[in-house]
Amino acid sequence: EFSLVAHLVKTNDISLDLRVNGGHYKNKMTQMPMDDTTGKEKPLEIQGAYGWSKGHSLYDFYIREYAGVDPETGMALYNSYYNVKADGSKDLITDMVTYQQNNKIERLEVEKTSDYNNATKKYVGKSGIPTLQGGFGFDLAVKGFELNTTFSYSLGGYAYDGVYATLMSNNTPGSGNWHNDIENRWQKPGDVTDVPRFVLGQAAGPQNSSRYVHSTDHLRVKNLTLGFTLPDQWLTKLGVSKARL
Repeated sequence: EFSLVAHLVKTNDISLDLRVNGGHYKNKMTQMPMDDTTGKEKPLEIQGAYGWSKGHSLYDFYIREYAGVDPETGMALYNSYYNVKADGSKDLITDMVTYQQNNKIERLEVEKTSDYNNATKKYVGKSGIPTLQGGFGFDLAVKGFELNTTFSYSLGGYAYDGVYATLMSNNTPGSGNWHNDIENRWQKPGDVTDVPRFVLGQAAGPQNSSRYVHSTDHLRVKNLTLGFTLPDQWLTKLGVSKARL
């Protein structure tokens, strides 16, 4: 963590201070819980959209990779990874960490599939922990007038947007709202879009996937204040020691 204040200007009539702070943290799983059936450490523990395994953070996304929409059928596509062996045979990998626990990866090959169950769960290189987050602002005072601002920022983190996933759902037609991205859904062969077709009782690509893992980068105004401190000579006759608007 860091916190800095710079006094840029300081005179009888004008002062200007600049404030900035930030922080970063990380964590790593060093030991896994035991599997009662084998007596050995589990290779992987799934926690929602995160995967816990040795050497990884508690907030690394372990999820299927969304690969867009088939322009001919409108079905959602996902990446399936295969281990291609020296003899030319291929193993479908549905769970990357678990597979690597017992098998050597000789050559990885990726194919797109509309079968969600055949898509590979894997670390997708995104974390729920921002690289840097904090705030900054300044305090400006000019002859009784004051302007104070505070901003917050976050860089490098991701989150699973379950609200957006719900708003893109077709599970119960007519019972709720849709996001306006629904207008971009696939409707006929040849449509090029990243929003799958609608199927009654099925969300538009409803399953957990990297489709709904979105950046949390942001810059927000948290506070903005403009004030004026009335001069003492204005207040003396009123019997007021200090007043600020």
